[in-house]
Amino acid sequence: MVLLALLIFVLDTVTDMEIAMAVFYIVIILLSVRIFTARQTVLVAIACIALTILSFFLTVSGARDAGLVNCAISCTAILVCTYLVLKTEAAEAAAREARAQLEHAAHLTAVGALGVSIAHEIGQPLTGITTSAEACSRWLDGNPPNIDRARQAVTRIVGDANRARDIVVRMRQFARKSPSPSERFGLNEVVGELVERVGDQLAGQNIALQAELEPGLADVEGDRVQIEQVGLNLILNAADALSQTQRSRYRTIVVRTRSVDDSNVMLEVEDTGPGVSAKTADQVFDAFFTTKAHGLGVGLAISRSIIEAHGGKIWIERTGDTGTVFALRLPGRK
Repeated sequence: MVLLALLIFVLDTVTDMEIAMAVFYIVIILLSVRIFTARQTVLVAIACIALTILSFFLTVSGARDAGLVNCAISCTAILVCTYLVLKTEAAEAAAREARAQLEHAAHLTAVGALGVSIAHEIGQPLTGITTSAEACSRWLDGNPPNIDRARQAVTRIVGDANRARDIVVRMRQFARKSPSPSERFGLNEVVGELVERVGDQLAGQNIALQAELEPGLADVEGDRVQIEQVGLNLILNAADALSQTQRSRYRTIVVRTRSVDDSNVMLEVEDTGPGVSAKTADQVFDAFFTTKAHGLGVGLAISRSIIEAHGGKIWIERTGDTGTVFALRLPGRK
């Protein structure tokens, strides 16, 4: 850079005053702002102006009036260029800082959303463990104790504990952006396990849980634990909706599977609750939207993300005052 400045100085000195070679000091300024600090760049600009003035006095050929005008123009160009490049650099630095802050905020938001998701997803098996433990205690306190039913409750506790562990593993994989495990499984088998898992719990709330499973259904491929979580979330949401109705009213949830065509299978969860308004139906899959007093508003948002990650789709099929049907479609594997 020093050699370039000396070259410009020599050319500006040996050429006629009418030739404004000093404007090429702008190149020095543009290089300096990429290498030096703002303060050092200003010092470089001052040095360039000094060399321009010195060259004016050392130049012997040409019209002096024209040389004075060119000297003034060159000095002004150096000053304006220095001001603009420093302002541009400051704006870019501010933009980089803003991007860094946005990335940090996005990271915190993602961590917060992950924490809320964990709280929501873990809450379901923990509730199951509590319910099964209370049932086990009742069976053991009976006279005589019902050992078989107590053993079944303990089995459910172990299953829910394992499910909670699997959920934590999936959340850790999500945080690390690791691929989820994939396997082929039957949707009917998943529904059957869900009905067995929560059927007694819902019966205690005067809610009948029924399964209508189409035989010979094609398998699906993906993360079985995640698909189970979606199905369980839809069933528990339906139970929450039914809890708003009178206990004397017939309250039922029907979980239905069927083939859509040769390449897709469908799962439907239908309830006889109060229904969902059209306005609410447009928002139920949005993160943090909830109509529950103590809800987190992440269950359906997580469910949609899971189903879409498996190449499927989830939606509300029917709303109104006669109940609600949530439906999801997944690619089948013959």
